Amino acid sequence: MLAAAQDSLSTTLGSAFGGAWLDSATGALVVGVTDPARASAVRAAGATPRIVRHSMAELTAAQSALDSYRGQVPPSVSSWYVDVRRNTVAVDVVRGDLEGMSWARRLALAEARAVGEPVRPTWNIAGGQWIVIGHNTCSVGFNAHRGGQRYVITAGHCTKGGRNNVMGTGGVLGLVTATSFPGSDYGLVWVDQVLAESSPRITRHSGSDVFVAGTTAVPVGGRICRSGQTSGWHCGEVTELNVTDRYDGGKNTVYGLTRTTACAESGDSGGAVVSDPRGSRYVQAQGVLSGAALECGDPAAFSDFQPIKPVLSRQHLSLYED
Repeated sequence: MLAAAQDSLSTTLGSAFGGAWLDSATGALVVGVTDPARASAVRAAGATPRIVRHSMAELTAAQSALDSYRGQVPPSVSSWYVDVRRNTVAVDVVRGDLEGMSWARRLALAEARAVGEPVRPTWNIAGGQWIVIGHNTCSVGFNAHRGGQRYVITAGHCTKGGRNNVMGTGGVLGLVTATSFPGSDYGLVWVDQVLAESSPRITRHSGSDVFVAGTTAVPVGGRICRSGQTSGWHCGEVTELNVTDRYDGGKNTVYGLTRTTACAESGDSGGAVVSDPRGSRYVQAQGVLSGAALECGDPAAFSDFQPIKPVLSRQHLSLYED
C-alpha cells in the first residue's frame, strides 16, 4: 500500500513532488513537497508531508546532467545519486582528496560527501575460477592488460569458435577477442570494465589465495601448482619442456608445452599454472593448462601447460602483478 500511495502522490503533486521515503523509526511514509499548500493532499493520502526546497524532477535532472557530463571527473569521485531524505544530489568523494571535494561542491544541487574508499566491483577475477565460453566450461588463467584494456588469458581450445560472450562467477565477463589453437593454446577474453575487477590473485579453492609477482620460469625438476575450477589446486614437478601434443587423434597439434606431474581434469583447461608458493603468498606465473591424461587420484596422471611468456610477447600484454 505504501508503494501505491507513493506512486499516486507523485502523480497528484506533479512538479511539487519532492520524493518519498519511509521514516525508519515509525515506518510512516514521508513525502517531500515543494509547495506548502499541497501538504494537505499528502495528509489526505495517509502520509506525512515534509516541505523541501527542490522537486524530484529538479534533482533527477541534476543527476542526469552528471551522468551525461563530458568533462573530466576527478578519479576520487566514486558515486553520485539523489538523496531524497536530504533533498540533494549526493556526490561521494574519497576522503582527503581536495580536488574531488572542490569539484563536487561546484555542482548544482550537490552535496559533497567523504567516503573511506571508492565503490568497486564485487567480483574480483582470480586465476582458477570457472568461465563458460559458448558450450565450453573452462578456467581463468591470468589477468593481463594492454593499452588501458583488460584481458583474461585462458586456453585457446576454450575460446575457439568466435567472439562469444563469456560468463564467469560474477556474471558476464566480456568477449573473446583472440584465439591461438592449434599451434599454441591460448585465448584472450576482453574484460568489461564495469562488471569485474582484475588483480594478480590466484585462488587455491581452499586456504588463502596467492598473488602473481613475476614470470620467472620453473626449470625441469622444479615444483609448480595449478588451479582449476573442476579439481581445484594441485601441485607437482616439471618433467619436460617443449612438448608437442597431438589432440583429437592428430587433428590439432600444439607445440612448445611444458609437462608436469600435477593432475588435471575436464574443465580445468585454461587455469593458472604457477610456481609452488611453499608457504609464501607470492608466485611466478608459468602458463595456462592445455591438456592432461588420467584423472586426479591416479598416481600416473600428468598435465601439460602453455607457457605464459610467449603469450605475453605475441599479444603485447602485461600481467597484473603484486
